[in-house]
Amino acid sequence: MHTIWILSLEPIETRYTAQWFAGVPRQIAAHAEANGIVAQVHMDPMGFGQEAIDSGMLNIVNVPGDGGTQRASAGAFLNFATTNLWKNQQVNRFIGMVEAGLVRDGDKVLVTDAWHPGILQLAYMRNLLDVSWEISAIWHAGSYDPWDFLGRAITDKRWSYATERAMFWAIDRNFFTTSFHWGLFSRVLKIDDDEMGDHAAYSGYPNEYLWDELAPHRLPPEQRPNLILFPHRLAPEKQLDIFKDLAATLPQYEWVVCQEQALSKLQYHALLGQAKMSFSAALQETLGIAQAEATIAGAMPLSPRRLAYNEQYSAPFLYPSDWTANWEAYRANKDFLVSYIRTLMDDYDTPRMQAEIARQEQALKARYLTATPLYQHLVGA
Repeated sequence: MHTIWILSLEPIETRYTAQWFAGVPRQIAAHAEANGIVAQVHMDPMGFGQEAIDSGMLNIVNVPGDGGTQRASAGAFLNFATTNLWKNQQVNRFIGMVEAGLVRDGDKVLVTDAWHPGILQLAYMRNLLDVSWEISAIWHAGSYDPWDFLGRAITDKRWSYATERAMFWAIDRNFFTTSFHWGLFSRVLKIDDDEMGDHAAYSGYPNEYLWDELAPHRLPPEQRPNLILFPHRLAPEKQLDIFKDLAATLPQYEWVVCQEQALSKLQYHALLGQAKMSFSAALQETLGIAQAEATIAGAMPLSPRRLAYNEQYSAPFLYPSDWTANWEAYRANKDFLVSYIRTLMDDYDTPRMQAEIARQEQALKARYLTATPLYQHLVGA
């Protein structure tokens, strides 16, 4: 039986990475056992040795980096300095396992964020040593997205585009959650479908745990205040100014910017479970996790008809993209958006709207927030 090695994102409490750190290895193990394969999880390679290999079980080994629980840079998904400490130490620890003879032919490595420079080192070793493993990775974003942090910060994209292309080809199986994301990636980096082969595949995110975490906080419709949330990072591409202008225009509702509240994950989930609406005017989104969490918690995920939202969400929860294409477009279309928000808030308690939220939740669960194709590939069943 092969071993699955996981190079995880660093666990940041305010991001889903903290949940992925512990949850992804266990969800892979649960998938294996559901298919009749006995699995054991090792949350640190220090506890993994030849005895575990000889057991005949599927071993799932988490390879953490240094730094413990970290804080993200302002408006960002992670910390741009300490993320490199984390990733470097992950590669060093994996090399230690290679040198100890514990990484074998046929093992599989999962990198939970494909923007990991260590992928090039993994591919280098795979091709030059007498042992070969397969690399899989999940793409989140990168410089190929003009609204992503990397897309905005890196002005000379000759090096970043070349790096992203190199990582794509070094990875044996690249996982994308939405066709919007793959389309953006392949178009900007000029990757032809005809040359792609098996290098790219679709899978939802490994977020099955969300239903267990959010269910206890979900208030009945009739108990919810007229609460509208802004669930995003405080970043330019999220257009917070639009949300605040709407709040000033519609004072009959309570408007809360979640990232301004210094909430713990538990407090954030409790707030989602009270809200009637979660509002987005995002200009960058390859998978709308924040809006998906709101849906699972029972809120209406009002989003623009663009980006990944356009394929994730159904008609009642989408407004025309040009209403919030930028500040000027918002001002020109503000009355339409204000009217639509009023209509949705008035309808929230109705059986029809509750049925729409339930249908939307099931659609997210079936395609975007469960990672069965990824698990099948890693486990082989």
